[in-house]
Amino acid sequence: MARLAAIVPDAGLCSLVSEAAKELNEDLLVLVAGGEEVLHAVRRAEAAGAEALVAKGYLADAARGVTLLPVVGLNPGPLDVVTAVARAKELGDKVALLHFGGAIPDLVTLGGSMGIELREFTVGRTAQEVRRILEQAKQDGCQVVVGGQVTVDMARSLGLKGVPISVGKTSARQAIEACRELVKVRRESDERRADYLGVLDSIPVGVIAVDPRGTVRLCNNAAVALGALGRADVGRPAAEAFDGSPLLAALKGEYGGAIKATRLGDARVGLEAVAWKSGDRNEGVVCVIHDVSAAERLVDQLSSPEGPEPRAVSFTFEDIPAASPAMQRVVAKAAQYAMSDLPLLISGERGVGKEVLAQAIHLTGIRRSGPFAVVSCEGLAPDAMERRLFGYERSGTSPSSRKPCPGVFETCHGGTVFLEEVWAMPMELQARVASVIEHGVFWRIGGTEPRRVDARIMASSSKRLKDLVARGEFSEALYWKISDLQIEVPPLRDRPDDIEPLFELFAGKLLGGTGRLRLSAASASRLRRYSWPGNVRELEGMVKRLAVEIRAMPLVPEDAVERMVLEELLPGREGPPETLANVTIPAGRLEDMVNEIIRQFDRACSGNRSEVARRLGISRTTLWKKMKEM
Repeated sequence: MARLAAIVPDAGLCSLVSEAAKELNEDLLVLVAGGEEVLHAVRRAEAAGAEALVAKGYLADAARGVTLLPVVGLNPGPLDVVTAVARAKELGDKVALLHFGGAIPDLVTLGGSMGIELREFTVGRTAQEVRRILEQAKQDGCQVVVGGQVTVDMARSLGLKGVPISVGKTSARQAIEACRELVKVRRESDERRADYLGVLDSIPVGVIAVDPRGTVRLCNNAAVALGALGRADVGRPAAEAFDGSPLLAALKGEYGGAIKATRLGDARVGLEAVAWKSGDRNEGVVCVIHDVSAAERLVDQLSSPEGPEPRAVSFTFEDIPAASPAMQRVVAKAAQYAMSDLPLLISGERGVGKEVLAQAIHLTGIRRSGPFAVVSCEGLAPDAMERRLFGYERSGTSPSSRKPCPGVFETCHGGTVFLEEVWAMPMELQARVASVIEHGVFWRIGGTEPRRVDARIMASSSKRLKDLVARGEFSEALYWKISDLQIEVPPLRDRPDDIEPLFELFAGKLLGGTGRLRLSAASASRLRRYSWPGNVRELEGMVKRLAVEIRAMPLVPEDAVERMVLEELLPGREGPPETLANVTIPAGRLEDMVNEIIRQFDRACSGNRSEVARRLGISRTTLWKKMKEM
């Protein structure tokens, strides 16, 4: 049921509106307020969780100026006008009806049927205009004035009789029903928008949308992770957000309909601009950002008769700042598991650094002198993944493709095979990989000789494999084979103590020991309060952009880094939330969004659950139940 609130000027109307709400079985909060008290009443309604407001006359106009909630006017209806005119007949036979415009009954018929002369006047909102019309009505011989309470009071001051038009229960019911329907429509719209944004954020391709005025309207997590822009760029002119970037040329259509290969920082990407249309209406331009670096490496590897080359390994535990207790536990466990040869599953959200941790384990472990090969299960077609894993005896008809080509199970002899985002591996390959792990034997594609595997298997996943197994979307056999040992890397938002050390690590790599990119206490605090939907990858992209700006400065002003950090972060994310209006969260499933809101309030209140419940406007019991379910 919709949570609604009403703002009315007096106790009588409060009682009437409450009765109407009760008849409609509507949980309505009714607040009595004068003109100067509207702001306080609106804030009370917002704090109580109201999703829409009903307000009387001028109170509705005032409320619309201080809230983003929809406001439905509580105005008299035609039946209320007829009732007021009938009362006026008892005071005189020449009646003036003053109103601001709207649906009014047929006045000639109405006056004639009542045996009175009824004059209609449409007035403006100013007191001077109302007084002028009243004086004219008095000169015309009108004895009684029917109108709003302010109009009637002014008429009486001029010696006229007055009957106010009061809101009846029918009009109150209609306003409440309209408000309820408005909330229903808004909820459905918000749910659809959340679904669309959730889908957009789940795809690995970067997407940026710019409207016809040249303003950046939205971006997804992949675009942020690729270093294309910061979240704060949403709402900025594209010409400013992408000044000097190939993204601007793509958005202007300079590449035509083709995909342009270029670079965004260290990432090789393909930029493609497509028209953004809604039906026949032009909504702007969408820039699609393809990360082609992995695809180019794969093409090179598969075209080599010697098979895919292992990836260069460079990350150690020294490259993993662990100031937070959570990350200290992760690193300690990883160091312990490095001494084992059992399969290892590393789980965590995208961008938390799962491959970095896998490389550190490899370089510290008993197979550190062997190769380290990555198989991107999410980025390969099934047949390409099969060739990547198992190799082949021959493929195609060209001279080079007739030569046998080993897969990673062979080229990583004595080393480590890292199955990146293993949840995306096709089901038909999962059974074969499970068999290889169990028996240590495989066959090349088209081969007849069994070959032995001597490699440690590590895997990563940004999805909960147990849930996928329960839904039949992942092989239970493979899950148990790769999860003898397990490590879960927490998201960056849950370990804010690591943010500043990571910032310094990335800045040091980019700018050396010059100290030109140093965080102030205020900037560090803002970074700690940001939610980091792209995790460590997003933080690294932000530092890269800051480093580019710093390099261009002959002298770095003291507040330069703080200003750039502030511009990078979305307004509203850096301050401790006092109300829901100050919380910005990444779109996704409704349950995940609610959980993120609770997390932000919990961090801002330093774990004071009573304060969290107060700010959220819920009971401690409700908060406890929600946090228990998280």
